[in-house]
Amino acid sequence: MTTYTIAYLKPNQSGDSMLLAVVPDCKDAVGEARFYLRTAYLDPDQEIITESGLILTDEEPDDLSRIRWSGQGLGFITDEAGNVFQYAINR
Repeated sequence: MTTYTIAYLKPNQSGDSMLLAVVPDCKDAVGEARFYLRTAYLDPDQEIITESGLILTDEEPDDLSRIRWSGQGLGFITDEAGNVFQYAINR
């Protein structure tokens, strides 16, 4: 099973954040996130947070604390094949 790393901006004062990258654990999530920020003409030196070892799924886990990102946030959870998922969760 492939596990993933997500990279997102540090939440602002209102708690909002933006998902920047979803990559397999073996790839550079921060590099991908900075590339996205540059192409969107945003400051690439903003603080980026990463979380690794995640599983992408459409099934809501029984323990909601396992959810690290959900489709309701800013940014879609997609794998390298372009499949869209509802949740990135801890294993």
